[in-house]
Amino acid sequence: QTAAAFGGGGGQMLLLRLLYSLLMRAGYSMHALYESQVWSLSPAVSGSLASYNQLLGLAVDWLLVGRLAASRGEGRLLCLCLCLATLNSLLESRHRAFLLYA
Repeated sequence: QTAAAFGGGGGQMLLLRLLYSLLMRAGYSMHALYESQVWSLSPAVSGSLASYNQLLGLAVDWLLVGRLAASRGEGRLLCLCLCLATLNSLLESRHRAFLLYA
């Protein structure tokens, strides 16, 4: 069954989407753990931030991603998202170096 799921024309895209999803989930889990340890966030504040992130993600998916996927293609869009998520993680890892946080 696994060979059937990943075979054919859509198999590589499915594998790319699964790997992207697992990588992003792992990255964001580690980021949430880091935030809770460094900033000593209470469960209520952490939950509020998670809700805000989910609503923001829903709005971006609804208003932007569908249009981009239709014009660019899903494979290209996933690679672009991975690059942008990596850049975001790098910027967030260096947030203490920004003057705003000094």
